[in-house]
Amino acid sequence: MEAKRAGSGTTGHSSAKVSLLQGSMLQRLRRHAGAETVAAYVEANRLGQHWLLGVLDARGVSDERRPAITNAVTAAGARAVATERAASLEAGLEVTPVPADALPFAVENGIALADRPRSTRLRASRR
Repeated sequence: MEAKRAGSGTTGHSSAKVSLLQGSMLQRLRRHAGAETVAAYVEANRLGQHWLLGVLDARGVSDERRPAITNAVTAAGARAVATERAASLEAGLEVTPVPADALPFAVENGIALADRPRSTRLRASRR
């Protein structure tokens, strides 16, 4: 909760994730608005990610790179991951399959976006 000012509560005490792979967002957007809108959405998110990482770099805030992963543990979820993979590839995101043994639990299907997503732990400044 951010009752007093931005970054003073929940957000300031959690990890901030900057990722272009966002669960099932792209397939839902494609279904409702089409491929052109998905491509524009991905590009806008890329620009936002680039801007934010530039701000962090300029302020000397360290970050940690990790692949973004979307996975499923059910057959229905596996179909959704396959649909998200297709929407991601169509929008220019270089997602790859997650090998079955890559995670510490059994998955039906998974995709990863390597190296581009970055996360960082931000702390609220005290003024």
